[in-house]
Amino acid sequence: MGGGEPAQLTDIDYGSDKNPSFSADGNIMVFERNGQVWKLDRTTGNVSALTGYGHATPCVSPDGTKIVYENGEYIWIMDINGQNRIQLSFVDDYTPKFSADGTKIVYEQDGNIIMMNPDGSGKTTITNTANDLEPAMSPDGNRVVFMSERDGNQEIYVINTNGTGLTRLTNDSARDFAPVFSPDGYSIAFVTTRDGTYNIYTMGADGTNQTRITFEGQNVSPWWQSGEINPVQGNQPPVVAITDINGDWENDAKKYQQRDFLSSHLIFKTQDFVSLQFSTQLLHLTRPVWSRYTLTCSN
Repeated sequence: MGGGEPAQLTDIDYGSDKNPSFSADGNIMVFERNGQVWKLDRTTGNVSALTGYGHATPCVSPDGTKIVYENGEYIWIMDINGQNRIQLSFVDDYTPKFSADGTKIVYEQDGNIIMMNPDGSGKTTITNTANDLEPAMSPDGNRVVFMSERDGNQEIYVINTNGTGLTRLTNDSARDFAPVFSPDGYSIAFVTTRDGTYNIYTMGADGTNQTRITFEGQNVSPWWQSGEINPVQGNQPPVVAITDINGDWENDAKKYQQRDFLSSHLIFKTQDFVSLQFSTQLLHLTRPVWSRYTLTCSN
């Protein structure tokens, strides 16, 4: 896709669409619409509700056969058609995400990062500070990037899935949150307020080369789409997020759109923060996901 014009993926008359997740081939997108889990089949254009109200942060498995989600308290899994729902957790658990190979699910529980198998077995505590949120696994399944307030400010950290090797990646007075690995594991996209508004940055997986990549509106919810990676030059696939470029949350930010920025296919999300509670509500609206597919949309 080129030319820089937005391509609309969903439309809604009221409320909002958010927290999208794609299958590895890009054919299935699941997302949250007004507290329900919905599915878009991009091969047919069919859009359908899979759950009733009170369900959030869906994540589709890489093979497109399962969806993991939360119901405000617990984590559940179901088939891609909404059938065969199974409860996986039994305490307050949030923001589940599949690993790149679909063999693990990482999520947050009372401010701690937990990992489990897709059948709910093998629960393993990765962090236990009660200050860690928004986990996302690296493509190789060996690391988890997350946001934490353990040092008094919202910063980005990475840790091995066995609980070792905790490393702080950002260190500034602003809010840094919503981190997500690139498909090759060498870069991380995240949201920060360090420029006085909400913008998306990228950095190396070790925290180096922190670079601003959005310059219009207020931008959140990054994820990565696939693209050709040059192993010599180390070129990264495009960063993707969600936006309303004009800042009109009521009329435009309800829709997922794609736009080219700086030779990268960038989708980002913006909101009129004047009409929103500033801290906790924002975090609930900006859960990141990433996918490996090449997104192609028609106008």
